[in-house]
Amino acid sequence: MSTRLDIIAPHLLTSLLQAERAAPLARLLARADLTPSTFTDVDTALMQWFGLEDWAGVGAVTAALDFEGCVDAVHWLRADPVHLRADATRVVLFDAEAVGLADDESNALLAHLNAGLADDESHFERGSGPTRWYMRVAEPQSLGLASPRALRGRPVEDSLDALRRSGALRRLMTEAQMLLYEAPSNLARAANGHAPINSVWFWGGGVPSRSRARPAGAALGDDLLLAACARHAGIAYGRDAAALDLHLQTHSGDVLLLDHLDAGTVDLLRFERDILAPGLRALRRGRLSRVVIQGHGLELAFTPAARWRLWRRGAQFLATARARLGAHAEL
Repeated sequence: MSTRLDIIAPHLLTSLLQAERAAPLARLLARADLTPSTFTDVDTALMQWFGLEDWAGVGAVTAALDFEGCVDAVHWLRADPVHLRADATRVVLFDAEAVGLADDESNALLAHLNAGLADDESHFERGSGPTRWYMRVAEPQSLGLASPRALRGRPVEDSLDALRRSGALRRLMTEAQMLLYEAPSNLARAANGHAPINSVWFWGGGVPSRSRARPAGAALGDDLLLAACARHAGIAYGRDAAALDLHLQTHSGDVLLLDHLDAGTVDLLRFERDILAPGLRALRRGRLSRVVIQGHGLELAFTPAARWRLWRRGAQFLATARARLGAHAEL
């Protein structure tokens, strides 16, 4: 059976190019087949791997973890807190993780919103994390909008146009923005030099599709969306990427590993020891047919033939990676 290991490592190449001692890892990576990457962000890559189309039903998928045992016969819509920054020509979105949102702030903002919307019978609630907000809705509502994390730092005029065409949600978003503008927690954030939470972002509504059929495999990585998608797909999940070696020795099936650090810095020795080396050993022993690394600028694919490409040089790989990342930044 053909099985593969997919590694999502968005910060690997930038960390490699900034490192003082990148030569050993660069020599290993040089053996891969290199192709231009279509990678844009972690969340979109997860949706593609699990076969969830147009973000439909992701709210229900994450709610199954956030509200254990309380999701039957409920239609969920994510309504996450965000900061929208407008200038003369565009509106840029920053998710709550990017601007920082503490538990007490999240709770206070939700209480303020729900008090102001009591007559409207709209009600927001939060999941186990302060940045995950939800609404229960009477009918499935799929807008096809991406997650705030996927849109971080990007202009969102097109998405706002879709929201404006949604009728009731447009009105609710406007009311929420007005309430958040005067929220005491936001006034305190502004006084402390922090970006206010000035809007909610509706996404992930609708009915979730079943994930694409895969061999019984696993997903590894410390991320709630990854954990929720793995549960929805019915595959094993583990938070610790260092468990990859043991998993590859004892299980079969496709594996998705997310090596995602918001700090943007990858420990290259850890990556080589805990992720790449176990993957290449499993490839050499025939337990995998392919190891693929996705990231900004380049996709690296290892096949069994890669072990014999000893003539490839790390310096040339680094030059190629630098050129590709430069081209990616200009897009």
